[in-house]
Amino acid sequence: MIKGIGVDAVQIDRFRRAMGRWGKRFLNRLFSENEMEECRKWKDPVPHLAVKFAAKEAFSKAMGTGFGAMLSPRELEVLHDASGVPRFAVSEKIKRQLKVRKIENIFLSLSHDGGLGIAFVIMEG
Repeated sequence: MIKGIGVDAVQIDRFRRAMGRWGKRFLNRLFSENEMEECRKWKDPVPHLAVKFAAKEAFSKAMGTGFGAMLSPRELEVLHDASGVPRFAVSEKIKRQLKVRKIENIFLSLSHDGGLGIAFVIMEG
């Protein structure tokens, strides 16, 4: 049974401007070192960071909480397995919330093209 659906789109140039304005402080509020390291492998890491942020927003929408006291972007990591499949790694706090909501599987799809980063999340239980 589907327990939640979330989608988010990010303008990559807008994300790039925010990075330029706020620098490392901006990145450290949103991403783990693992996430940033994964993106540094690319010639231009910004589209990859932007779509990871979109994934976190889509997750918060699927949970129905948004970001705030119950959920912080740093409590979610968007990483890729050896085959390149994106997945979430979540904090213990989020694991507890998922268990309470009886969410057993989380599906994530990412794409970026034409200046947009898009993420789609389905939560199943």
